[in-house]
Amino acid sequence: MKESLSHEKVCFQKEYDGKKLDIEMVTNPFFKQLTDFVMALPGNASLPGKIIYSKRNDVSVMEIMGVRLTIKAYKHITLANKIIYATVRKSKAERAYNHALELTARGISTPAPIAYIDCYRHKMLQKSFFICLYVNYPSVSDFRALPIPETETLFRAFGHFTYHLHLKGVYHKDYSLSNVLVIRRSADYDFCLIDNNRIHFGEYSLRESMKNMYRLSLPADKYAIVGSAYAEVSKTDDIWTVSLMFFYREFSIRLSSLKRKVKNLLKIIRK
Repeated sequence: MKESLSHEKVCFQKEYDGKKLDIEMVTNPFFKQLTDFVMALPGNASLPGKIIYSKRNDVSVMEIMGVRLTIKAYKHITLANKIIYATVRKSKAERAYNHALELTARGISTPAPIAYIDCYRHKMLQKSFFICLYVNYPSVSDFRALPIPETETLFRAFGHFTYHLHLKGVYHKDYSLSNVLVIRRSADYDFCLIDNNRIHFGEYSLRESMKNMYRLSLPADKYAIVGSAYAEVSKTDDIWTVSLMFFYREFSIRLSSLKRKVKNLLKIIRK
């Protein structure tokens, strides 16, 4: 097995609930004391700690050995993905871990990765966990409904942050307000990127960068503030930049609406 960004990957077999699983695991060298805790995770009936999210995945927060951490368990792994993640593609947990290391190397704030663990049976992925430090910041989405006089500085700073993400070659495919944490420090803001398994690294055009922002569910006036701030630091025309942002957002909304209509129509036809 190749090493994961210079962090050693350990492979072994372990029995959980009477089933022998093939384990792939990486623990951050700075958190080696948590190795046994991570290794025991697949044997738990539910995630330890306080569950803070439970939809497509389960996320919990807890403290152990003086370290406050976030644990993410990836649920509903389809049969196809069980095979794909075991053969041709890295699991979501492994990508989240590797991407956190890469973001840190590029100067982007993200919760420090502690470990990931993937469990395979009959060469198919069964369970997958990603563990990182807990960051107690609100998300940008928490400020969405506040009036502009209270949030204009924040959303301008968010526009600057987004530009620097793209400048550093970071293209977050789930770039939404809830996936960016923020805290104010003196006259500035610190932003922290989360949910990082779907990130691409590379160079992107202005059009691609504006398309990357269509998930930002902001009212039009705040959306324009973000775009104007982006144009300011990227030295691009603000009218053109903001227009592109609105174009791709509107295109996405219309496409989603069309997909829903087609899906409903097919349900009627198949009855």
